[in-house]
Amino acid sequence: MRFVALWAAIVGALAALPSAAEENPSSIAAACRPHGDKIALIREQTVLCFDGPIIPGRNAAFDELKQDGVLVVRSTGGFAPEAMRLANILRDKNATVIVYDYCLSACANYFLVATQRTYVLKNTIVAWHGGPFICSLDRSDGMHEFLVENIGLIRADFRKRFPDVPQWAISPDALCAASDMSSRFFSERDIDDRHVFTPMTAHTDKFVRLARKQSVGQKPFWMWHPRNQGDYFKSRVVYESYPGSQKEVDALLSRSRLRDRVIYDPPQTELYGSPTSEAR
Repeated sequence: MRFVALWAAIVGALAALPSAAEENPSSIAAACRPHGDKIALIREQTVLCFDGPIIPGRNAAFDELKQDGVLVVRSTGGFAPEAMRLANILRDKNATVIVYDYCLSACANYFLVATQRTYVLKNTIVAWHGGPFICSLDRSDGMHEFLVENIGLIRADFRKRFPDVPQWAISPDALCAASDMSSRFFSERDIDDRHVFTPMTAHTDKFVRLARKQSVGQKPFWMWHPRNQGDYFKSRVVYESYPGSQKEVDALLSRSRLRDRVIYDPPQTELYGSPTSEAR
C-alpha cells in the first residue's frame, strides 16, 4: 500500500506540471539525458536536469526551478554543505526528485531524501560510504585536532574525486560545520542518519569491512535493499526496481564508467541496526 500511495503522490505532482503532464518519471528522465555533464532547466523551468558533482559555483539554476518542479539527478556526490543547501531549496519548492543511473555519496545522503517524493529508476545504483566527520566546533573531543593534523591527506582525497572544489570548502572548520549541518538536516526531516555512516544489514556490513581491509585507503560504497528499509525513510523513496545481484551492480558501474567499489545489499529478514522488521 505504501508503494501505491507514494506512486500516486509522485504521479499527482508530475501531472500538476504543464510540461510533465501524463508523463512517467522514466520519460522525464529521458528528456534530461541529452544534457549529460551539465545542469539545465527545461520544460519552461519545471524540470531541472543535474548531472555531475555537487560543488559550489555551478548551481544557480536551483533557485530558478519553478515551485512543484522536478529534479532529475545523476551524481557521484560532492561537497556535503552544498548538497544540503540545494536539498533545502528543493524541499522549499516542494519538488519531486527522480534519480537515474547512479546517486552516490552526498547525492545519496541528501538529494535522495531532500523532499517528500523521490523516485529511483530501474538500473540505478544508490550507495553510501559515510557522512561528514562527526565533530562539532562547539565540542572538545579531539576530532577537530585530528582534522587539522590530517587536512593535507583529506584534501588530496577530496580533490582526487572532485578536482574543482574550492579550497575553503575543505578546511577543518568547514568540515566540522558540515557535521552540525548534517545533524540538523536529518532532524528537520524526522529521519535517522545511521544509514549514512554504516551499512544497515549484517551481511553488507560484513562485506564492507572486508573490502576496507582488502583496499587500504579506498572507501567502499554500500547499497541498501528497499525490502530491508521498512519505513525508515517515512515512505519518501520508492524504487522502480532494484538490481538483482552483485554481478548486475558491477555491470552497471562498468556501463557508467565508474571505478568505485559498491557492495550489493541482498534482501534480508535480519536487519543490522533494526530500523524496522517490516519489509516493502
